Amino acid sequence: MLIVLFVIFLLMIIIGVLLCKWADEKYHEGLAVFAICGVVVGCIAEFIVVCCIAGCAFGISQLKVADRKIQMYEEENNNIQNQVAEIVKNYQNYEQNTYTESLKNIDISNTDVVVLSQLYPDIKSNEMVSKQIQIYQDNNNKIKEIKEEKINNEICKWWLYFGKIEETQQ
Repeated sequence: MLIVLFVIFLLMIIIGVLLCKWADEKYHEGLAVFAICGVVVGCIAEFIVVCCIAGCAFGISQLKVADRKIQMYEEENNNIQNQVAEIVKNYQNYEQNTYTESLKNIDISNTDVVVLSQLYPDIKSNEMVSKQIQIYQDNNNKIKEIKEEKINNEICKWWLYFGKIEETQQ
């Protein structure tokens, strides 16, 4: 689309310059003014089209790395998932064993609940699971951002050269 507009405005400038020279030779002042206006409008439009072409070319260049970024974040997400899941599982087992073993030695019927709550620290596995979920969400949000950026840059193909917009995999 932009390439077609570039060619149209370039032709408009060339025709305007030729028409202006012809009108000056034949003393047609009205035609010369019209040709000059056409050249000015063509130059302004050509500048805008060139800027848009540069922007679309940059967007298309980002497509080459988007798939690699998505793959990197998915691999990182899997690594984090495996590591954190193992840590949380081990810590949950540790907490369960610690509290189970220690409660065997205490007579709960004679002990105040406030004393028990002061005697043992808070259970931390809940916080670790929350952190794990937060890490997943952050990575998934980053993957979504990159996929959205890729979709937006696919549109640049159409604007630049009527290129086919590819379907992204979910």
